[in-house]
Amino acid sequence: MVIDFQVKKDCYNPYESFGEICVGCGCCSDDPEERFKARIALADRMIEELSNIGDYDSLLPIQIRNIKKGLSKWEKSRTKFQKKLKELQEGKKN
Repeated sequence: MVIDFQVKKDCYNPYESFGEICVGCGCCSDDPEERFKARIALADRMIEELSNIGDYDSLLPIQIRNIKKGLSKWEKSRTKFQKKLKELQEGKKN
């Protein structure tokens, strides 16, 4: 038996869910620590995917710009959620 769940209204990860079926990535978790870890992992996967595009010689200039913008976006996202996770974990220690 297979049970699928529709994505939440504001799904954070339409890249893997295609906005249809929840992939259970944890990006929408109610637990902030789990949510931040999942979003960092998503950023890592997206950076990996964009970094492995391969030969830029076969791409159009607009494709290269889009890849570079995507890498920048995901690197900023990863940094943002790493900072939030660190703040959350430090707050739990105090």
